[in-house]
Amino acid sequence: MCLLIAVLVIASEVGLRIYGLGQWIVYEENSRYEYFQIANLNFDRFGHHYSTNSLGMRASPEIDKRGIRILKFGDSVLNGGAKVSDENNVTSLVSDSLSKLVIENTILNISSGSWGTENAFEYLQDHKELNPDFIVLVFSSHDYSDNMHFKNVVGNHPNWPNEQPHCAIDDLWSKWLKYKLGEVFNYRFEELHYLDNVIDTGMSPGWNKFHFYAQDNDIPMLVYLHPEQEEIEKGRWKLNGQKLIRWFDENGISYVDGLEQGYLTNSYEDNIHLNAKGHKSIAQNIFPSLLNSIRSKK
Repeated sequence: MCLLIAVLVIASEVGLRIYGLGQWIVYEENSRYEYFQIANLNFDRFGHHYSTNSLGMRASPEIDKRGIRILKFGDSVLNGGAKVSDENNVTSLVSDSLSKLVIENTILNISSGSWGTENAFEYLQDHKELNPDFIVLVFSSHDYSDNMHFKNVVGNHPNWPNEQPHCAIDDLWSKWLKYKLGEVFNYRFEELHYLDNVIDTGMSPGWNKFHFYAQDNDIPMLVYLHPEQEEIEKGRWKLNGQKLIRWFDENGISYVDGLEQGYLTNSYEDNIHLNAKGHKSIAQNIFPSLLNSIRSKK
């Protein structure tokens, strides 16, 4: 019996590793911008390659001054997570398109799950050596009021582990199966309540901070407003998306309306997150405006 159990455990471990479990995105806390991925991640998960550079940036080159430097800021949509390979990430696709036009560039993907503009701006302030030539923000309606709360999620919430799993079986249990069983038995784990009683209604200060920073430093800034699948189905932005568009217009901020531009069929993984086709859609949608901004500055 013990031998049979050992064989089943080993077979399960091997099978889960073949499927893509055993490594995941690891985070570290930060007193200024809550958290970020750790540096130098490099693994395959579910058939997709995920890597970070020496500053924890997703699918980004090492920091050098090669051509124009474009900083892209966003949350899990821009990051792509482990379901979008490095080469299919919107940042890589836009960089490739610029290179084909012989426009030397370095595009940095500065994003993390559940970030808002406040997190992103604080990262920029903490890394002033990045010295951007252009800034691109990729956010959604709900990010209108997405603020930092420092809820100590790193290492305590399944979305922000602080170390690799012990094995693929541990990966399956601690990131998925444990919580699925909780749903079956109508039990919600305490760590999932981290934003209970937090109600954000006002505009996040990060929006104005980015706006004034770009103005004061004469840096062109472009915003890409990414729609939820629900907004696409209804054909209109939610109230906070409408508020953002009014704010863009009132302040003369260049933006691309993702709802107006549209997406390739079957681009969504869920209500908001995208697969490789979705990242290709954003790259196609944003490229004309970014290229025009680059050519206008020359």
